[in-house]
Amino acid sequence: MLPIFYPAADDETAFSLLCAAAVSTGDREICRTVAMAFRRCYPLIYTLPCRVRRFCELTRGLYGGELEVLHHHALFAYELAGMPDFLRGRLQTQLISELRFRTCAPRLPVLLESGHRYGMRCPECQAASVVAVGRGVSLCHECLPYVSRCPHHHAPLRLSDPCSTFEALCQQEASAASRSNSERFAVRSFATSRASESGRLRGVVSHLLVEKGYVSPDGRLSVNELCQDFAKNFSAGFEDCRLTAIARESDLALRIYRSLHREDRGVHPVLLTLMLWCLDESQGCKTSRTSASRRAISKPASSVPHELSSRKRAEWLKERATHPDESRSDARNRKSALWFWLRRNDRAWLILNQAPRMRPAGGRRQRDIPSWMTKVLKGDCAAPLSGTNLPPPLCSAYQARLHYGLNEGAFRLALKNLSKVGWYDKDSCSKRRLVSHRVEWAMSELNRWRQPVRPDTIARAARLRVETVLVFLYGSAPEARGAGGVKINR
Repeated sequence: MLPIFYPAADDETAFSLLCAAAVSTGDREICRTVAMAFRRCYPLIYTLPCRVRRFCELTRGLYGGELEVLHHHALFAYELAGMPDFLRGRLQTQLISELRFRTCAPRLPVLLESGHRYGMRCPECQAASVVAVGRGVSLCHECLPYVSRCPHHHAPLRLSDPCSTFEALCQQEASAASRSNSERFAVRSFATSRASESGRLRGVVSHLLVEKGYVSPDGRLSVNELCQDFAKNFSAGFEDCRLTAIARESDLALRIYRSLHREDRGVHPVLLTLMLWCLDESQGCKTSRTSASRRAISKPASSVPHELSSRKRAEWLKERATHPDESRSDARNRKSALWFWLRRNDRAWLILNQAPRMRPAGGRRQRDIPSWMTKVLKGDCAAPLSGTNLPPPLCSAYQARLHYGLNEGAFRLALKNLSKVGWYDKDSCSKRRLVSHRVEWAMSELNRWRQPVRPDTIARAARLRVETVLVFLYGSAPEARGAGGVKINR
């Protein structure tokens, strides 16, 4: 019997297509890939369940070639918006065929990063997709990060799958101004994802900074004016509390500006969208720039005499050879005048000839969870319920993580700072208690149906491993190997 693949809806994500294929075909490899994608919780560029080449192999190429899937069933153009030219091809290669899950696409801090949005749906878009293809689907514009309203109908997105519970909890009641900001952010994010030359938006933002007067002709930035106008533009906040927290960071505009002038790093498309929005509505820099609010941009390398530049480069390479194990910070502090000269006049060469990055012992320093995020993580959310004639659900940390749509790092960070995440309490949801509930339920069901109560029958009814049941009943598995036919009274 030939497998049945559903036709693709307009703007449907690759994640949604593969989930539909798992239901219609029952193919073991497709089901395994979908299950792994749900366990990972954060799809690639918010829309891909796996590498594009693997997706095309699983779907027999029925949804187009690799590039067609990237451009029509994923937010690839959206991710390209903030990427420099040399990183665009690298990102495409990573999404198509590379085996490592992590890509060069920029990410935001843990718990602030938008995660699994497969379950966020617009009711009107869903009704239209049912008419068009006969099923509900996840659309690309619904998976845009921090978007709480449909860019077409302006209707609030609703939770249709528990995998996006955390995304739904972050959308809170807001004022009329916040709702208006959320609608406009949705429209602008959709425009970013549909820009024909999305990779040129970095240049557009840089041009607007000069046109609006924030950057002078000699390359000096009015830091205070830019940060103040940026904060004023988004002072009302958004419906998504994470986006509100991001937009209200005091130095966000300056960090975006610095990222725009780094050719070795991309800018997150959300930050680029906010900056472009701010500059479009800005009246320009009205105040005079003082020395306290100015920052110099690197001068073009052509304005520096070649002999002077060669001498500075040779001096830096000599210092690097003399101290090969020195960190970047130590080199900068020891030869600060030389380092600042190269940074100001020959930054591209300095970036390529610095010491490799060193991560300090003890790992990366974690931020404290803010109070508003604590309320979200401890928010009311119904625990999974068991069906008829099914064992009690295992309300474990793993099931809670999948239920909320958090990846392993984010969930571990939440539990490190909080003892309770939603319905999961690490102090009360111990493994022994979870196994106890299932074993007691299985024994009562076996007695009710007059079935033999043995470790193997208990394990089968409770959907647990026999070794787990033996350890729970006897303390260790080998002691009870011979007690298979003895009825257990507890």
